[in-house]
Amino acid sequence: MKKILENEGLIKKLLNCKIFQVSFSLNTIVFSFDEGYIQFSGGFEFRSNGKIFTFEEVYPLKDDNGLISVLENEISRVAIDQSSLLLVFSSNSELVLFANEQYESFEIVFGAERVVF
Repeated sequence: MKKILENEGLIKKLLNCKIFQVSFSLNTIVFSFDEGYIQFSGGFEFRSNGKIFTFEEVYPLKDDNGLISVLENEISRVAIDQSSLLLVFSSNSELVLFANEQYESFEIVFGAERVVF
């Protein structure tokens, strides 16, 4: 597993990527864009329209909690620190992905690059 701050270059490539698919499975959520995808199974927080949804892990997710609203949105801002990645979408919705040193929390694939956090 990689540290978030060590991959700032890859993370900045996410800017202006347009989400064309949001996929849900038992243990993962995937946001797909033309150049790749972001897949997460660990802790996350989604903020949209004044509501905040916080989860320690994806399972058991009972509904989309507004995540579907990022479809056709571009990633307009990214911010990182030691343990999280913030994605802000063109709709002003925000997704925070939390890294966990004990297990794989999320991965980013951009072209031939793949990094697991």
